[in-house]
Amino acid sequence: GEERLRCHRASRDRAQATGDARSGVCRSLRGSVARGDLKDTLAPHRREPKDLESQWETYLQSEEFCAFRAAVEALTVLPPVGQLAERRADFELLLYLLHHLGEAIGVKHVSKHYRAHYSPDVQLSGYLYSTLLTAFTLLPSYVLNGQEFYVSDTVLDQCESLQVVFQETCMELRRQFDNLQPYSREQIRHDVRRSLVYFDRSWWRFELPALEEIEAIHRQACRPLIAAIEAERAMTELESRSCASSRACPPERRRARAEVLRARLMEQVCELNRLANVDGRGRSDMDIACVV
Repeated sequence: GEERLRCHRASRDRAQATGDARSGVCRSLRGSVARGDLKDTLAPHRREPKDLESQWETYLQSEEFCAFRAAVEALTVLPPVGQLAERRADFELLLYLLHHLGEAIGVKHVSKHYRAHYSPDVQLSGYLYSTLLTAFTLLPSYVLNGQEFYVSDTVLDQCESLQVVFQETCMELRRQFDNLQPYSREQIRHDVRRSLVYFDRSWWRFELPALEEIEAIHRQACRPLIAAIEAERAMTELESRSCASSRACPPERRRARAEVLRARLMEQVCELNRLANVDGRGRSDMDIACVV
């Protein structure tokens, strides 16, 4: 009898505790309803149909949506990447719209000011058509002025990565736009922003080292031309000074200096003549008579 009595009391206590808990939940829900907090826990399509509709209408008139739609329309008529060189205007327009969409949707783009180091007139924001063309046409090595120059594995890997990311970004934007609905708007905006951030980072990771290596190759390939220009400039300066200071400098010294500079200039001209002939038959034994 005592055992049954203890079991009865334990069951009663548990029932009372459960009832108290339920009462507390009900009171909490009633308080939430009274304060208007409960609507925050409900699904969007249940809680604010009118607000969602008005937000959707506002979004359709926003600059962000217009930029999104313009980018997708450009993608719809974009030719294959195999025609990248022939259809420059189409790809330039798309690159502009991708950057504009990123700005409208809140993407924090990586600074492109490093471009100013290689050209003072280059565009310092957005995406350059020349970079995209390089990404799809870059070769492992180049022969310039009879010398072979190799592109690093790092740049080649980033080149291949940008090719993939560019095409994936284009497909992703079209897919997200097709799925755009009032209830999916925020999730799609998040996914589009993430795709554009990844595209921007991939662009930067390729462009920065590629510009550096291409500039280095260009400097090395142009060394003979630069040397010839410097030799010709030195010869011109000597001739100008000779006219102005003929009394201050002995004639023998001027003639000796002139002979040295002429020999140096002809050496560079012969080197350029040899390099300019792709068949390797350019003369390298010319004298000053051929240019005087």
